[in-house]
Amino acid sequence: MPDLVKLFEPRNIIAFMLVLTRLTGLFASAPFFSTFRVPAQIKLLFAAFVAFIMFPVLSAKSGFILPKTLPQLIIFTIIEFGVGYLIGFLANLVFDAIKMAGSIISIQMAISMADVLDPTTNERTPVISTTYNYMGILVFFAIGAHVWLFEALYLSFNSIPIGTSAFLTADLVGSISTMVASIFQISFALIMPIFA
Repeated sequence: MPDLVKLFEPRNIIAFMLVLTRLTGLFASAPFFSTFRVPAQIKLLFAAFVAFIMFPVLSAKSGFILPKTLPQLIIFTIIEFGVGYLIGFLANLVFDAIKMAGSIISIQMAISMADVLDPTTNERTPVISTTYNYMGILVFFAIGAHVWLFEALYLSFNSIPIGTSAFLTADLVGSISTMVASIFQISFALIMPIFA
């Protein structure tokens, strides 16, 4: 019984909410979760379920210090959401490269005007681009990349613990810029066999 009472201490409740916030940020931008029309309630329930699984392991090895003021708690919440969103955004870059490759192929094949309404983004996109996107999602699950995504999230708690006041260093910003710039390299690598 004492362990159950300890579970509901303010420190544990706030730490759980910060873990849930990082997961919510991930689901807001991650492949499949953000691109397909998954209802928000399902995303939130799944995020709460994963947070419930991860929290005991993370709380056992984290030196989380309870924020003393409400503004400090709000800053922690924004940072946690930003970390999760950044992980999902970087994972989604590959799919942006795939869509770009499909658009370039459509232009070269002179069928770029044959657009369809893509139900995942609610935008008009070329048929080839939509086909490439769906093939990318199938490959994403076939190679187990969704497991890598959750592993990256779990490892992020080691490198950026809960309650970190700042995480954007110059090295991290440089790495993110390099990854964003690699979209073009990935796109051209995908379409070069077709051009050849």
